Parts: sequence; C-alpha cells; structure tokens
Amino acid sequence: MIGLKENVLAVRALLDEHTQEGNFIPFKQLLDMADEHNLWKIGAHPFRTSTPLHQLDPALLQRLDAFDFNAKDIYMQGVETYKNLITPFAEKLGVPVIAGSDSHQCLQYGSVVNRLQDSCSTVEELKEAIKQGNYEIEVSPCLHTKVKASVMMKKLLKQLIGEAPSRDEAELGYMA
Repeated sequence: MIGLKENVLAVRALLDEHTQEGNFIPFKQLLDMADEHNLWKIGAHPFRTSTPLHQLDPALLQRLDAFDFNAKDIYMQGVETYKNLITPFAEKLGVPVIAGSDSHQCLQYGSVVNRLQDSCSTVEELKEAIKQGNYEIEVSPCLHTKVKASVMMKKLLKQLIGEAPSRDEAELGYMA
C-alpha cells in the first residue's frame, strides 16, 4: 500500500492481530480498510503459488490500483512468459501493471523500475500517471543476479536465526 505514512501505520496497527495464517482478514475488508485510509492498493505477485491472488473475485480485484510485475516472478518465469501471463489478466480487469512493488531485500532493489514520463510529487499525481499509462517498465539487465543474491542473503539470514526457508525460497531452489 502506498499513502501517507500515518495512514499506512494506522492500517498496519489494525492488522496486528491478523498476521498469523488462519487469522487473516477477508480481502474485501482489507480493501475497505485501505480505502478508508486513502491508500493506493497494489496486488503483489498475483500468480505466485503461495499467494494465488488471481483466483480472487474479479470485482474485488478491480478495486486494486495496480498489479506488480515482480522481479522474483520474472526471474522464475522469464520476462516474456510472465508478461504474457499478467498483461491479459490485468487488461481484462482494467487494472494497470507496474514494476515490482514488493522487494524485501535491498540487493533486489532496481531489478524492475517504473520510468515516469513526468515527475510526480504526490501520491495522487503518481496514481494518475499510472492510471493514464504515462510510464514504462524497465527490467534491469542484472535482474537475475540481483534476485539470486537477494534470495541467497535471505536464506543466510534465516540460517543465522534458525528459521526454515520459505516456500518461495524452496521454489527457487535455495534450500539448505
């Protein structure tokens, strides 16, 4: 979600008791919360096996402001393969696709970026630029190296604290 810091923090506080699997709030309720706090809603990695966003009610998905074209998904499937999957899905719903909004490791930053045609200084200006298609998605020629380094770093950090690899790490083949 994108918006004013105090609004993002307010929604995060409302979600504190809903962070454990089996206790998640319904998607509609999450969308309503985001709307009440004037947040921009981005559907992260909609075709990932672990988070099958694409299977949700199309009427709810149409409430999203964008879907992300995520570096890890591109890494796993290839640029054209993933683009051919997400583009018609998003077009059918009338929701734009933007460069990956879901990087959790600094090593992955810049793998996929949005190049805006004009500068934006507010969330509303950014939202309108995306809605009007006044941007291009740029995939870094170093995407594979960035994603692989990011996943390896995450795995090492988890090993240091004794945490098991995630499903995505297993899918990428970086299990111990």
